[in-house]
Amino acid sequence: MRKLGFPKNDHYFQIKTFPLEPGDILLIGSDGRDDIGLVQNDSNLRSINEDETLILRFVERAEANLKNIVHEIESSGEITDDLSFLKIEYFPENPRMSLPEIVKKEYIEIKNKSKQGKYAEALEQLLPLIENFPHPSFLALAGNLQYQLKDWKEAIKNLKLASKDNPIKEEYLYMTARALYKNGQVQEAIIWCERLFLRNKLYKQNTKLLMYLLDKTNNIDKKEFYLEFFSHEQSIV
Repeated sequence: MRKLGFPKNDHYFQIKTFPLEPGDILLIGSDGRDDIGLVQNDSNLRSINEDETLILRFVERAEANLKNIVHEIESSGEITDDLSFLKIEYFPENPRMSLPEIVKKEYIEIKNKSKQGKYAEALEQLLPLIENFPHPSFLALAGNLQYQLKDWKEAIKNLKLASKDNPIKEEYLYMTARALYKNGQVQEAIIWCERLFLRNKLYKQNTKLLMYLLDKTNNIDKKEFYLEFFSHEQSIV
């Protein structure tokens, strides 16, 4: 989708997530960034810029300095629409957690116990590890173990924490939705399914769960809306 607010884009809508590194910059601009009146060199005829990548070249030349970006735009032609920018620089308060090798080794050992079906034993070993190293992967594993042990409440708590700390992981969203459903929190489970669906509608397990929950709650309108996303693709439901 080129711009927010364009008509007939509902069913092509997709949320994409990207991890930010320290020092990364996010720039958001209004329509004026593109709607520039350009005058041809050999005539007085004016045309409106249709190159949506032009602003990217301005940002690169200006090195993301807002005043310099505006100067680049003004130098290229006439601003014909409102022009505003929001600049966000990412400087995390807490650096990424670095795990000692001995901790990584213990985590692998716990995962192996989980694969062998020793859920209670693996969880008992994992929980003290989480107290000192609340890594998203550890929280997600704890949530999965608690799910297997049908401790839905604790599973939901740890899976939500894992998703908050590492929101790019689609699996965490699905696992949270699944645990919420098992705990009888159907409406909240739908919300988590929707979050993942809007990122990746081809995540089959999540889409099937979403459609099942919408049927269960008789939410026909919303189900029909989401099914429209597959109008140009083979349905996976």
